[in-house]
Amino acid sequence: MTSQLEIVINATKKLESLLTLLGAEGRGLQEKCDSVAYLLPPEIVGSVKYLARNRNKLLHEDGFELSDLGAFQYQASSAIAYLEKVTTYNQEVEEPVRKGITVTIPDKVIHHVPIEELEWFSAQAPLFSDPAEKPKS
Repeated sequence: MTSQLEIVINATKKLESLLTLLGAEGRGLQEKCDSVAYLLPPEIVGSVKYLARNRNKLLHEDGFELSDLGAFQYQASSAIAYLEKVTTYNQEVEEPVRKGITVTIPDKVIHHVPIEELEWFSAQAPLFSDPAEKPKS
């Protein structure tokens, strides 16, 4: 049977590596989470901080044991699944063919713009005229 310590260490190591793939910086799990918190939903940030607190207590406080290992594993698996989905998606996206005006999108897209917003934006009149277009006289 796997001990609490092994479960906690394996889960938090996986989380740290996934956060690093997202561009996280810092010395520990909480610092890494804080550095990319703006990219993540609040639930994931909360889960990672909960996991980091419990890992630190388990490692540094004598006699500490997790009161609910199942809750820890649930939080860990949810956060890992989300981060794996996000990091895998970004690695599989191909560079789009560019035509006309180019909009550069950050390397790490977390939330996509709803199609309704894009349709509204494309339906608006252009702010600037096309320089190749001859002025009407």
